[in-house]
Amino acid sequence: MIALEKTFHEMYGLVPDDIRKGIGEFLWNLNHKVLYISTGAKEKTVQLKDVEISYIELGNIEKPTLVIVHGFSDSKEGFLSLAGHLARDFHILIPDLPGFGKSSKPNCTYSLELYSEWLLEFLNYKKIYKFHSLGNSMGGAILIEYAHRHPDMVESIVLSCAAGLVPEEEGSHFYDDYRSGKNIFIIEEEYHFEEFVGKLFYKKNMVPHTVKHYMFQKYRHNGAWYDKLMNDILGKYVGKDEEEHQRIQREKISSIECPVLILWGSHDGIFPEKIAHQFKEQIPHATLQVVDETGHLPHMEKPKEVREILMNFYEHRQTAKN
Repeated sequence: MIALEKTFHEMYGLVPDDIRKGIGEFLWNLNHKVLYISTGAKEKTVQLKDVEISYIELGNIEKPTLVIVHGFSDSKEGFLSLAGHLARDFHILIPDLPGFGKSSKPNCTYSLELYSEWLLEFLNYKKIYKFHSLGNSMGGAILIEYAHRHPDMVESIVLSCAAGLVPEEEGSHFYDDYRSGKNIFIIEEEYHFEEFVGKLFYKKNMVPHTVKHYMFQKYRHNGAWYDKLMNDILGKYVGKDEEEHQRIQREKISSIECPVLILWGSHDGIFPEKIAHQFKEQIPHATLQVVDETGHLPHMEKPKEVREILMNFYEHRQTAKN
């Protein structure tokens, strides 16, 4: 099997680059089309004051609203599979964050605070004033900021492999890479993208080789943009006056009063599991759930298992509430 796989990669390397990219793009888009059809999700667009937001809406409008916020360099489609498993129990909204996906990319200084206000503007447009929330990676950090600013609107938060808490100690994690001058989202060589995928997924074969090649081309094209966004958003937390900014951030995390589920992949290569436990220390009333043999994107690797974890969390919360 290993020899066969090696032969395939050697033969695949002989295919012209534009053809390989075209095959990967076709498979990428086909997968999304299938998910849109199978889940009944609708892609919509809204023009807000200063940004255009592309978003997905699906599920039962009579049920509680669940707002899902994706992470850095991701897009709304990454959550379609999980959303399909939750559509019977929720009215689901998944926006593309400004700067990513099909939403507009305004020329401004990006920050968690600005993303929080964009999200508020979007939800006001949708007339959503109470909602459950799930944020993966940077999406989790945005929801922490949102809950700090608008606590009465957030009924619960799921922090999935969330950003927003910079470990005090040095170690093998994303923040130390960034502090040393390495932005893992800037990818110039294809073998670096293979390493990047290995940080995201426990099983690297989650992503077909043709799709990985297409995605590598997208990341290489967006390198300068990702560098600007990362410096805008993360610069103050890992840079000048970082201790003060980190102290304020920890206060925001500790002030969260709504029910919180900390959901983590046991093999997260971006934010290792120890950060999940540090979140738990900051939010003592939170529930911590680690998903075995899973990387940074549990909703993609194990959508059915994540759905069960989420429903247990929501049902337990409802029982306690009654």
